[in-house]
Amino acid sequence: MRLVVVSDNHRDQAVLTWIVSEYPGADHYLHVGDSEMSEEQLTSLGFYGVRGNYPFEPKFPNDLLMEFAGVKTFITHGHKYGVKLGIYGLVEAAISLNVHLVLYGHTHQPKINEFENILFVNPGSASSSRSVYSSFAIITIEQERILIEIIECYTKKVLSEYSRFLDLR
Repeated sequence: MRLVVVSDNHRDQAVLTWIVSEYPGADHYLHVGDSEMSEEQLTSLGFYGVRGNYPFEPKFPNDLLMEFAGVKTFITHGHKYGVKLGIYGLVEAAISLNVHLVLYGHTHQPKINEFENILFVNPGSASSSRSVYSSFAIITIEQERILIEIIECYTKKVLSEYSRFLDLR
């Protein structure tokens, strides 16, 4: 199973179009908020997900609980969990929800963390980044093994990579 995860493109539809054209055939294209695009614009590109903290967000839910190849996943933008100050609020939510993976955005900083056997992935900002590059994530799940790659937009450079086996109990 292959997931493409994007956040914080802030009305930049061209970068989403590029991602879908360069990485076709993903099982799911997920948006973790601050697209500032309509639901119709996002779904026409194949994206679904959660809303962010900007007023011009799609009619997506604030949070989603999903399962991908047995991996229980919590999807949120992160602003309601105070992620700019750290992931402590997300950790508490993830533990209470009994998930394996948390996808979030809001900080514009790509990050992969692990705590209490839970993976936390922020794909960074697909545009208007607060770091030196714009990025998104590709997550591949195969037979309880997860590979997470943070990819730089337009160059396709792998900025960081994380792989491990998951305990899906």
